[in-house]
Amino acid sequence: MYVAYLKLLENGVVLMNMRTKILLITLLSGLLLFGCKVTEEKISLWKSTQAGPQKIAEVLSDSEAPVELRSAAAIALIEIKQHALLTESLEKISKEEADNVIYTAVPSLTAQVKGNPSDSADLASEQIAAKDGLFLLYEFAGPKSKDAVQQTLVDWCTEGDFASRERAGFNIRVIIKKIGAPVYTALVKKLTIDNNGIEPVAKLLRASEDKPILAAASKQIAAELKGNLGKFRKTHLRAAAIIGGAPVGDFLVGVATDNTLNDELRKYALRAYSVALEDGSIAPTESQLIPLVAMAENTALDKYQREEVYLTLAQIDLPQSVLALEKLLSSKEFFWRMVGARCLLRLDGNTHLTTVLQSKRITTDAEETGEFIALIAKFPKIKSALIAALQSSHPYSVAIAINALALMGGTDALAALKKYQTSTVRLPRLFSTKTVGDAATAAIDAIEKKG
Repeated sequence: MYVAYLKLLENGVVLMNMRTKILLITLLSGLLLFGCKVTEEKISLWKSTQAGPQKIAEVLSDSEAPVELRSAAAIALIEIKQHALLTESLEKISKEEADNVIYTAVPSLTAQVKGNPSDSADLASEQIAAKDGLFLLYEFAGPKSKDAVQQTLVDWCTEGDFASRERAGFNIRVIIKKIGAPVYTALVKKLTIDNNGIEPVAKLLRASEDKPILAAASKQIAAELKGNLGKFRKTHLRAAAIIGGAPVGDFLVGVATDNTLNDELRKYALRAYSVALEDGSIAPTESQLIPLVAMAENTALDKYQREEVYLTLAQIDLPQSVLALEKLLSSKEFFWRMVGARCLLRLDGNTHLTTVLQSKRITTDAEETGEFIALIAKFPKIKSALIAALQSSHPYSVAIAINALALMGGTDALAALKKYQTSTVRLPRLFSTKTVGDAATAAIDAIEKKG
């Protein structure tokens, strides 16, 4: 309308003097410009229109627009999840401009991320959207704004209900990958007795593979649990095992061997220690080994509880643990002789097989011998050692090796056994065959039948 009226004025359709025309043109031009002026209210309205997001993006990338307005535009794009437009607009402007825009936007976005403290643990969509927006802005943040953006993201990862925040939008793992050490340092402080999400926090820290961070985490969780002996639960012990480290190892062994604590908790501490040994998160020490050996040899304890301690020792390849396991081979009870054999084979079968086979008191009758052979056959990694054992000068050891190879099967065993088919060396009465040759022939037949 304004344009048409101006045309009429210029063409002289409306008769006025020149001075009046100029005044009207100026007035109408001002009205026209006023009507097109961008405000925060207009940006808010554009959020819900089809062409609005593009207009908002243009405001953000407009170097002539006030920084407050450009900041409002950035927040608006974040709120309507127009991430592509947000990043495209920021890429168009200088780093300094982007830094100023982000610096101005951070307080508002941080307030949205924090949410209402009185709200429930459920996260509002506005909180998630604001956090995701800050994550995208982090890439463009400069010296003026980066610390503030980073701090809000770190707080997000380490405050509130961990389980819900772990999965919302750009999840915690993605944020950690982007920010790194500052998040890990903050997560160490979350290894507390009151944190229900202590296990997933421990897993995140373990995944960092950062030695200084893990060392700090080990000290933190060990000290926290030591100070709360009557409060910690199985979940805390699992978290400690995940973190690992010498302080955790000492703590778990201390709990497992403390007679004043609940039996169930002691058992679980031992299992947690065993799991940590298997995962490699704990490197065993002599100081941890001493109380474990004492516990294993304590006849006042239930034999199955002692067995579990011996199985833990079977993960520790140190002279004292090996000696404790070898002592079992000469036990009066077949149960303990089998535990010793199983533990030594589990520790390092190829190294300890000779010791196990040459212990003549492992079995005393045919039934025990069958159980012993079946046990050895459960360790296929020692097949080459069994083949080597066929050369032993002890008929008992040779017979055990032949029968174990028969259970394992395989063409490599066949080739080795055929060399002994003509042997006339007699076997103990514990075996169903009379000579080494008879045992080798029976083993070959059994392997060939399996195919």
